[in-house]
Amino acid sequence: MDVSILIQIGVGLVIVLAILFFIYYFSSKKQTIQKQSNVKKVNVVDLESLRKIIKDKESTTEQLSDAIDLIIKKYGFISKKIESRIHSDFDIYYEIMYKLCSHKNTNKKIILYFDKELTFRNPDYKKELAEAMQKGLSNR
Repeated sequence: MDVSILIQIGVGLVIVLAILFFIYYFSSKKQTIQKQSNVKKVNVVDLESLRKIIKDKESTTEQLSDAIDLIIKKYGFISKKIESRIHSDFDIYYEIMYKLCSHKNTNKKIILYFDKELTFRNPDYKKELAEAMQKGLSNR
């Protein structure tokens, strides 16, 4: 009788341990998924927020450079021209180029990088981008 009681206690302890292990495993997995989703939300940057950085007269050179890098990486391609007419999406890039060139904390490296990359990715808009850059520089 003593041996059977010890076996029952042992089996009971193993079951309790198994239950605790599963609770711990699933709760830690759930927390990991929540942390990963929070990280993804923080990294989401839209074109409008990047435009605001460039429009802000108090933005530093580093902030401008970071914003331009993100624009090129995430939003570097402009919609194609429709029968030699400029697409309405181009107005956003025109304004960005204009504001960037007339910003007090910008430098030639940032301007030329932005112009070169946009022109390379969107050769149809080369003339319009040069015009925006010229107007922005003359406004400075």
